Amino acid sequence: MQRAVLTPMLLSCRTILALITSSCGIYPLTVASLAQAAPPENLAGAIQRSTDRDRRRIPILVLNPGQVFLQNSGNGRINALYPDDDAKPPLTDVLSAFRRELVSCASVQVVAPVTRYTINPDPGPPEEWAAVGRESAARLLFTSLTPAQWAAASSPSGLGLSDLPQKRQKTWFLSLLPKPFVLQENQVSPEGHHSPVTADNGEAHTVTLSPEQVRLRVVRSMEWMYRQGAGTSYIGGAGADNEEAYPRGRRYWTRAYRTEIVEPADSYQERLDEAAFLREPNRLRKGDLLFNTAPLFGKAVTLSGVKTLGELVQRVAQATGVELYADRRLTGLPVMILGNEDSTADAADVMKALCLATTGTIRRVTDPESKESVYLLAGDHAPIMPPRLRLAEWAQEVEALLGTERILFAETARQGGFARGIGLTDEASRLIPPAVMRAAEEKIAAPDRDANDDFVSIPIHTLPPAAQAKVKRDREWHRESLFDGGAKLDKQNVHAWFKVRTELLAPGYGTLPGPELGNLNDLLPRKPRPLMVPKKPAPKPALSAPPITLPPTVMKFAALKVVAKDDAEVKTAAVWAKRHGFAALLVRVSLWEAGVTERIARLVVIGDAHGVKIYPVVSLLRVPPADPAKKDAPPHNLARARNLFGETFREYGIRRGESPALQTPYWAGRFALHREADWLDASDEPVRKATAERLGRLSRATGIAGVVLESIAAPGTTSPVPFWSDGRIAARHTGFTDSLRVAFIRQENLDPLDMPPYTSLDPSINWSSYAEVSPFLGDDPALNDRFRQYPAHRRDASGRWSVPPPGRIDGDTPAARAWSVLAYEQNRSWIGALRREADLPASLPVLVEAPSEPAPYSLSQWTLPWDASEPLLPETMGKERLMHRILRKESTHDTVRSDFGPRLIQQLGTGKEPLYSGLIADLSHIPLRQGLDILSPLTPSAK
Repeated sequence: MQRAVLTPMLLSCRTILALITSSCGIYPLTVASLAQAAPPENLAGAIQRSTDRDRRRIPILVLNPGQVFLQNSGNGRINALYPDDDAKPPLTDVLSAFRRELVSCASVQVVAPVTRYTINPDPGPPEEWAAVGRESAARLLFTSLTPAQWAAASSPSGLGLSDLPQKRQKTWFLSLLPKPFVLQENQVSPEGHHSPVTADNGEAHTVTLSPEQVRLRVVRSMEWMYRQGAGTSYIGGAGADNEEAYPRGRRYWTRAYRTEIVEPADSYQERLDEAAFLREPNRLRKGDLLFNTAPLFGKAVTLSGVKTLGELVQRVAQATGVELYADRRLTGLPVMILGNEDSTADAADVMKALCLATTGTIRRVTDPESKESVYLLAGDHAPIMPPRLRLAEWAQEVEALLGTERILFAETARQGGFARGIGLTDEASRLIPPAVMRAAEEKIAAPDRDANDDFVSIPIHTLPPAAQAKVKRDREWHRESLFDGGAKLDKQNVHAWFKVRTELLAPGYGTLPGPELGNLNDLLPRKPRPLMVPKKPAPKPALSAPPITLPPTVMKFAALKVVAKDDAEVKTAAVWAKRHGFAALLVRVSLWEAGVTERIARLVVIGDAHGVKIYPVVSLLRVPPADPAKKDAPPHNLARARNLFGETFREYGIRRGESPALQTPYWAGRFALHREADWLDASDEPVRKATAERLGRLSRATGIAGVVLESIAAPGTTSPVPFWSDGRIAARHTGFTDSLRVAFIRQENLDPLDMPPYTSLDPSINWSSYAEVSPFLGDDPALNDRFRQYPAHRRDASGRWSVPPPGRIDGDTPAARAWSVLAYEQNRSWIGALRREADLPASLPVLVEAPSEPAPYSLSQWTLPWDASEPLLPETMGKERLMHRILRKESTHDTVRSDFGPRLIQQLGTGKEPLYSGLIADLSHIPLRQGLDILSPLTPSAK
């Protein structure tokens, strides 16, 4: 459901000033004077209007000054620095207003952020954060109330601290109150302006309430919106009408927010920044490349003509011979040099300055095979994404706990029928009369109502005159604004959204809003569905499943893929295959099984006896879980593919599978699958050697018609297209080896462990608000745009550096796409090397199952030949691909008829050349006899 969010149009400060002063008849002189005294908009402008910026013996390096803007805390200071247009304050004073400081790095100075922000790897126990917030305390309190207490809370006088006998109830009541509960008196002027009432000393008139002075009431609040067109897009009105609630001359009380006091948050989301980020003074941190020794120290770097950070890092690399890169998302950031631009600086000092300017450090990654190391100017010594994904997992745990709390509160309200006795807020009651509210309740409680639809349609003609007048004003406002986009609004109804919330009653001071509790849609009991007496179906005659004749195209090569417990099951499958026109049996065996060659020899004899060819099916990379008791026996002693946490696929499945956030049947089933097996690391030479040796031995078994390779790519290396993944399982992908990291840094100037996965990650934090002081923490769209626009600096085999222009990169996540391509191509190369080392006979047919992401029923859907002349794993399906039809536990005769009937013929295509040259009916996921029975309607094509 889409909801349009309305925000007022933002006018520039100068436009607002012009409007104000023109209305007073003084705009010509005042606007001109104010315009002359306007402070600079960004750091670049401020530097140009400061003193001594060019008279520096030591050059000053400034990074991206045009995109450094004032923080709220700097507005007062910057205005004081520029009282008139001729003001030229000292550079150090200007930097302080922008939360920057000048730091000396010996032969160069740098303008650096005062504060460094980084991701908090340990926000604290999710249980503690779920308890944070006044909303949580309110829900827990109301869940514990008796019917009598609910009735008191729903009454005009509300519920007080003395009405709560239980200690835990008193604790929750105190927790949902502001601390301290300070009220400020206000007054509406004759002109309609709202302002504080002040005492003789000019201070606002305030009062502090004790908990005993406050009572708690539960009410329904309401807001309505208008539906645009015929879809589900809604747009709001022009805002509340406060003229009736706050007539001119009225005095009233509101919360007084004390800036010097940290008040309790309404919910944990309000403290996400506190949970997500660590703040510390920006100081030079130790990295993997020492600054005070060779090769950096003592090498001169010229600053003349440098324009970007990437160019400056490349000059350091050329001067020192170090294979040094900058994060791709930084390479295009502009660099300003103040002072003598023709001077030189020490390479070590330049890198110190860049580390301070970006709040980053230098990271080393070493390829374990070549032993070569690359260095990267990165956000931290450790990669950024593991703690960010941990933060996402943490937020999912908090939300799961809060969800359980919300569900318990909603069930309590529904079962007790408590939500029916709740009245409307004063503002809502002026718009929704009791009869209209009762009709809305009937709609909400309807048994067939969509539980996900928060809105209730209310006919406009049923509203009182005051409410209809508001509808008219809203429509006029929409016609005059640009927010409706030209779409017509529903003229018959308003669409109301009712919430249940609390109000804090302070006798003598009025009513103040309290924490929200939930949507009325979730709290009203539903009416039972009418009892329907099912009609007895007429008995159907027992009919055998009608036969299905398979097209000749697929019967050129029709095979059954099976898992057989013993030789007897293989014989059963062979007899069935021959009778139904299937020419081959693909039998899954294990490379690591003792006596597998002898077993294959027996299977070939069985196949020959019934005229069916035998193809052993072997898993190259997917293997049983490692067993510490068998660490000396393959495959338990072989390296596993690992994710960016350094976990094997099974370790990740076990850790996340126990998460409270993933205990629904859907997610629990997916992680149960993850725990069943591990994946070998194809980049590891011992893995390839051991696997090739076993594969070569098996391929020489006498009489086999060929060999089928499955599980040829670990998750994350299966496709050149980024695979979308839910944020809850975003770290399941493997392939993050140091070899691949080095290759990716050289190719794209980015560590894949600093790269957001191709998914949406909770919690919803405005990462862009930290981009000014830490360019590594910008939001994902902005970082992706920089990757797309900024160049990669590359060094060829001879050591020469070049800067190829950014090519056209499609997609919203170009970095993720580039990584997927690299991982996929590397895997093709490694599996190709494995086949060559296995020295398979050139005459032996080798079939390859398409790799796929592991998930329930997300399995290989086609198989193709791998010609011996191809040095790499086939990249595309090719012309001789085989259609792969998988039978599952839920398969029936009916699903087989639909899947192997018209649907199969449709997918085969009707062109001159068939899209598939054969069929594999895969029974490997269900018991063999069940699969053969389900397939019994199949018959061979007519000769």
